[in-house]
Amino acid sequence: MTGRCGKWPTKYGSPKESLVQADIALHYAPWTSAPLSVYGVLGMGSQNTDYTITNGAFADWNGAKSQSGFNYTYGLGTRLFAHRYLSLFAEYRWIPGDLVTETSGVQECWVTYSAGSSYSSCGGGSVPNKSTLLSLGAAIHIR
Repeated sequence: MTGRCGKWPTKYGSPKESLVQADIALHYAPWTSAPLSVYGVLGMGSQNTDYTITNGAFADWNGAKSQSGFNYTYGLGTRLFAHRYLSLFAEYRWIPGDLVTETSGVQECWVTYSAGSSYSSCGGGSVPNKSTLLSLGAAIHIR
C-alpha cells in the first residue's frame, strides 16, 4: 500500500498476522438413531498485526508498528458421523467487525470496535457490520 505525501511515497511493509482462537461448541443430537448432531459455537481469541511504515508524513508514523486485540465469532453447525473415526461438517459463523453509521444520508462515519469498547468519528447511531464464514470439511477422530 502506498500513498503520496510530499516528494516520497509512504510505504507499508513487512506485514505479519497472527491469530490464536479457541472454540466452545455445544452439540445436540436430535435423533439417537441418526449419526447427526447440530451445534452452536462461540470462538474467542487474540489477533496481532505487525508492520512497518517508511516515508510517512510525520516522524511518529515511521517505524515498526503493532496492533493487537480481542476478537470473537459465533455460529451454527451440523456434523454427520459418516464412520466411527470420520465425520463431515458444515458450519456458518458470524464475525463482528467494524461498525459504520450514516448521518443525514450524506456523511459516512467509521466506528472501530475492539474489546467491548468503541470509537466513533461522528457520534452514535451505529449499525453492526459483520463478516460471515461458511466452512465445509471432514474431521478425523482419534481415540
